[in-house]
Amino acid sequence: MQALAEGTIFASRYRIKRRVASTRSSVVYQAAHCDLDRLGAIKIKRASGANSGLSVVQEGRILASLHDPGVVSVYDCGLVDNRGYLITEWAHGETVASLIDRGALTSPRAINITASIAHTLHKVHTQGFVHRDVKPSNVIVLTSTGNNDCAIKLIDFGVARALDHINNGTRKSAQWGRVSGTLAYMAPEQLTGRRESIATDIYALGVCLFEMIFGSTPMPVTSENAQAIGIPSESAPFLFGGEVVVRKLLEEPVIPTIDGKMTTINSLLTYMLRRDPNDRPATMHEVGECLDAIALAPSL
Repeated sequence: MQALAEGTIFASRYRIKRRVASTRSSVVYQAAHCDLDRLGAIKIKRASGANSGLSVVQEGRILASLHDPGVVSVYDCGLVDNRGYLITEWAHGETVASLIDRGALTSPRAINITASIAHTLHKVHTQGFVHRDVKPSNVIVLTSTGNNDCAIKLIDFGVARALDHINNGTRKSAQWGRVSGTLAYMAPEQLTGRRESIATDIYALGVCLFEMIFGSTPMPVTSENAQAIGIPSESAPFLFGGEVVVRKLLEEPVIPTIDGKMTTINSLLTYMLRRDPNDRPATMHEVGECLDAIALAPSL
C-alpha cells in the first residue's frame, strides 16, 4: 500500500497531515476535515477486499455503541480503493508506550493512569465488550487539563468482541495455531484457544502496570525470541510456539520484590497476572477501586 503524502485529500474530505503509526494490518494518519477543520485519526487497512471493509465497520459499530469519555469517539468508516478505513477523534496526548520509552512515569503516576484505564475498561465491559488488545500503545494519556494529568483515551478496538458472542459458546479466542493480539500482553487463555472474558483484559492491564513500574513486561518479547518463534511482536494473527508462549502457559510471572510503600502493588500485580483467569480479580471495578485506594494511601 502506497503511503499518503502530506496534503493528500482522502475520502474527498480529509486532508492528510502526517503518518503517526504503522502495523502489519493498518496505517494511521493524522488528518483534518477539509470543511470543519477538525482533526481526526484515520486508520487504513493494508488488506483490500470485502473483509477489509467488514472489519472497520465492526470496529466502528463497537465504538459507536460505547459511551464513555475514556473511549475514543468514531466519526466515520468506509472503503477507499477497496481498503477499509476508520476515522476517529484525534486524542491530544501521548501514548503510555511513549511515556515508558522516555522513562517519564513515576510509580504514583503509573498507578493513577492504570486506575483510569481500569475504570474505562469497566465501562466497556458493562456495555458488553472485551477489548482483547490492551497495551501501552493503545492508551493515550491526554494533555493535562487542570489538575488531572492521568485522563486517558482507549483506542484500537480492532479485535474487540462482544461478551455475549464469547459467552454463548459460538466463539472461543482462537483455534490452535492462530490467535489475535500482542504476545507480550496476551493472557494464557488467548494462546490456547480457551474462551476469553473480562479476565483477559485484566491480565493485559496487569502487564501494562508491571511495565510502567519496572520498565519491561514480565516476559519480554525481544526481536530475537520473536524471530525464533517466527512471529511479529506487534499486534497481528500469528503462528505461535517457543519460549515466551511456553512460559506463559506453565509459569506464573515473577513479580520483583518491592519493599515498603509499594508492597500492595506487588500483591495486586500477582493477583492480576494469575495464569488461571478464575484466580484473577472478578471485575475491572475491583481493580480500579484497589488502585484508587493505593493512590490515596499516605504511604505511597
